[in-house]
Amino acid sequence: MRFKTALLLLLLVGIGYGIRHFSLGKSKDGFQATLIQLDTARITAMLITPPGGQPDIALRREANGWLVATAQHHLPVLPEVISQLLGRLREVRIREIATQGRRDWAQYGVDERQGVRVRIYQERQLLEDFIVGTDATETQAFVRISGQEEVYVTDNALFRAVRQEFNPVRSRLLLQLPATLKNLTLEWRRPDTLFIMQQMDDSWQLNAQAIEASLAVNWLHAIRQLHGAVFADDFDEVSGEKFLYHTLTIHSQVLKEPLVVQCYRDTTRTLPFVLHSNQNPRAFFATDSAGLFQQLFLPPFLPALAPKEAQE
Repeated sequence: MRFKTALLLLLLVGIGYGIRHFSLGKSKDGFQATLIQLDTARITAMLITPPGGQPDIALRREANGWLVATAQHHLPVLPEVISQLLGRLREVRIREIATQGRRDWAQYGVDERQGVRVRIYQERQLLEDFIVGTDATETQAFVRISGQEEVYVTDNALFRAVRQEFNPVRSRLLLQLPATLKNLTLEWRRPDTLFIMQQMDDSWQLNAQAIEASLAVNWLHAIRQLHGAVFADDFDEVSGEKFLYHTLTIHSQVLKEPLVVQCYRDTTRTLPFVLHSNQNPRAFFATDSAGLFQQLFLPPFLPALAPKEAQE
């Protein structure tokens, strides 16, 4: 009997030690809990408020993708940016509680002045509202649910995903050609001249005169995908119509509509050429006489510009 009692006591002590050990382990690095879990397919809009009084960044889901909006612009968002952001928001897991008091919010970057506030909507319904911050070294991320005092330690990748600026999330695409182009016709319209280049099976003609096929093929390969570097957000398309300088129009059976790239020239600007295409109609890009302008409007098979015309 005594042996059974001693064995039972030893077993209870062992169980108690195991529970305590397991509990301590879970309260440290092994602790994992889900703080936020979202069905990202339901998300129709996100409002990101950067720290320091910067303007809000509004993201809205449309039929053809996501748009980013500020007071002045509504522009397409890069798909990879949205994919990364939604991936981080799908499930926000926490490792431990950093603090339970508002006096420590600033230390973890989750007060209203330092943190990035994220509001997530399905239509008009607010799904989540939280603030993400980081410490001085940016080695850890912290999250606080709006209206609550607790601050939690989470994956630093969440902070990187929500700390967005306006320009980096915008598409810089100027022109993208399909992989296969057939029966091409290209038109360059200069102020007083029109050049037409046509693909005739494996040969090419410029204004009905044969040109070396390799020049056309190599040029098309070089411009297959072009991106702008500098946004010209201050350019007014309506009032700037008087600055229209060159136009490139590309026709092909595989294009749903002609691809049109317009070039405006305003010599009062630091970068005098402003380019715009109907493939990214909300974006205007500034460039100099080299770069995109030279690539698109001065290909090697076209005559050079007259000296006066070429001056900036």
